[in-house]
Amino acid sequence: MEHILTRINVNRMGVNITVASILAIITAVFGEISQLHKLLFAVMALDYISGVSAAVVNKGVSSKKAHIGVIKKISIMALVAFSHQVDVYLGTYVVCTGVIAFFIANEFMSVMENYKNIGLPIPDKLVKVMDVFAKTSDKNG
Repeated sequence: MEHILTRINVNRMGVNITVASILAIITAVFGEISQLHKLLFAVMALDYISGVSAAVVNKGVSSKKAHIGVIKKISIMALVAFSHQVDVYLGTYVVCTGVIAFFIANEFMSVMENYKNIGLPIPDKLVKVMDVFAKTSDKNG
């Protein structure tokens, strides 16, 4: 019995070291996880979920589109990590904050578009803002 308890403690220590190492790497890459980071991660998850929901409702479920969605989310996180490294180099918080704010707005608009595609009511003023963003992005490619 004592041997089993010792083994459990060693396993726990290994798990603790692994988790601590992963968190240290995340902190080194992204910096301190701020409320903006948390909001970005939450709206990214909401965008993915609402996108899958819209695909199900509109009978357009595609594993290729789902994979592209995941790749986009990973790319966003890579840009946030890169912008943090730029801020470290410059000694500021401006670049990362700007990148995060841009992607929060972008992901939020995508969530609203997904909800519109599902058939949920969206306030008229927000629909107008979405149309302006859509027209702007169409002009920019």
